[in-house]
Amino acid sequence: MDKRPIAARVGEPGQNPGQADFCARNALSRMAALGIPPTPPNFLVWYGYFSNQPPALKKAVDALIERGRGIDAVATEEIHSQFFGQKAEASEAIAASEAVDVLLARLMERVSVQARGAEAYGGALADAESALRGGEIGSIVARLVEETRRMADLNRDMQAHLRAAGSEIDVLRQNLGEAREQAETDELTGIANRKRFDMALRQAIVRATDERESLTLVMADIDHFKRFNDTHGHQVGDQVLRLVARTVADSVRNGDLPARYGGEEFAVILPRTTLHAARPIAERIRTTLAARKFVRRDTREVIGSITISIGAALYRPGETPMALISRADSALYTAKRQGRNRLVIDGETAA
Repeated sequence: MDKRPIAARVGEPGQNPGQADFCARNALSRMAALGIPPTPPNFLVWYGYFSNQPPALKKAVDALIERGRGIDAVATEEIHSQFFGQKAEASEAIAASEAVDVLLARLMERVSVQARGAEAYGGALADAESALRGGEIGSIVARLVEETRRMADLNRDMQAHLRAAGSEIDVLRQNLGEAREQAETDELTGIANRKRFDMALRQAIVRATDERESLTLVMADIDHFKRFNDTHGHQVGDQVLRLVARTVADSVRNGDLPARYGGEEFAVILPRTTLHAARPIAERIRTTLAARKFVRRDTREVIGSITISIGAALYRPGETPMALISRADSALYTAKRQGRNRLVIDGETAA
């Protein structure tokens, strides 16, 4: 089975643009005819069916049809799970949606060009008809004008169908956006998850290198979090995590990325930021959290303050993301060793 993303297969050698257009149009049309929602996973199945990639997928669908089983949303979901799997869903959906956008734009442009040409041709023939009224030549031109008008009508119908397909693409895009947001958001805290953090840090490093700008990474860890869980239970622990995440998110600037790095550890990517500029941001997170009184949501019991230890490091040109994370983490654990509830900057003493 060809496991490359579908976008890598659309338009590759052996699959000409006309074939790709055919597959995209027919996938959307078939889903509409069967009443199957135009979600990215469903589109992936039906695009694969019409493109015969992978061939086993088409055979599986045809076998269901031959056995008389209706192909509905449930059957499509089962086929998607069989051939693409849950782990591939997000990346395949993104690739499929992007491929459809390209194909639809290509189709619209092609038909528009054809329609403009037909209309110009029809106008020219109409002028010729006026000049050659009467006689056999005039009759031939009149028939040609009528045929050209019919062709223009067909092109307008095709454009209407493509606009309808564009509406389905909008649904795909909306579903894609929701899927991407869910895939990159920590379910418990609502901020960026580790996957999005890793991707954003790589991008920030590339930008900092290309533009020769400063980049600071802040790592923070909740003090005595295990004690919260052991004493008050995991539900209270989850409440603590949500409070810390909200405090971190509220304390940073537009363009900064707060994320849950893992467990009770959080991270903030600060683009275009020196250590000097990062210090007040990190201190604002720490002092704001320490000033809050934590109250159990279920019993309204006042438990007390929550504190965090923070480490910060400035990106050094040429180092890897893991090297930068390691230095910020090392500063964080220095803060832990020096008494917690404090900020330590990489290469400096505790603040």
